[in-house]
Amino acid sequence: MSRGICKLCTQEDELQESHFMPAALYPRGKKLEFLSPSGVGLLKVQMKAHLLCRACETRFDQNGESEVLRHLAPKVTKRFPLHERLRLALPREEYPDFSRFAGYDVGLNMDKFAYFALSVVWRAPLCQQ
Repeated sequence: MSRGICKLCTQEDELQESHFMPAALYPRGKKLEFLSPSGVGLLKVQMKAHLLCRACETRFDQNGESEVLRHLAPKVTKRFPLHERLRLALPREEYPDFSRFAGYDVGLNMDKFAYFALSVVWRAPLCQQ
């Protein structure tokens, strides 16, 4: 850890190692490719930086990250709970290439999903510095 100014609350404190995307979403032992304007690249390390104090890191976790991960990447099993829910749900609309669902129709807390999505958007420019 390093001491510095938290990018969220702007208080000086011990900064935690913040991941751009939660570490649970990075598959172990697999190479990750990404697409950029200059072509396809290989992600060799997780994007992370010392950005947030413990209180703000906990705020991100409690207000969205832990709920999203519970549906996308549970720690105990290799299941994909969100996919399982959607396979059983009735879509709002169906098209030849995709179906559209509403999260609240399948019991998801969409406020927490939205908070998580916004936290990732907020972190994006900070992790690239």
